[in-house]
Amino acid sequence: MNFNISVEAYLGVIISIFIIKAGIDMLRETLSHILGEAADSKLAQKITETVMEFSEVTGAYDLVIH
Repeated sequence: MNFNISVEAYLGVIISIFIIKAGIDMLRETLSHILGEAADSKLAQKITETVMEFSEVTGAYDLVIH
């Protein structure tokens, strides 16, 4: 049977969509690492507690973790 349907064109579009989606996902992940992500709150709390153990430190504010 010959239906004159170009299967290659449809498969090409589907594969292109998967490639574009993978590229966007990789770009998001990379930008997230470059721009910085929010640190784990438990880790930030432990660091603050460790810093506050020193007698010379009177306060720990604006902790920036990258």
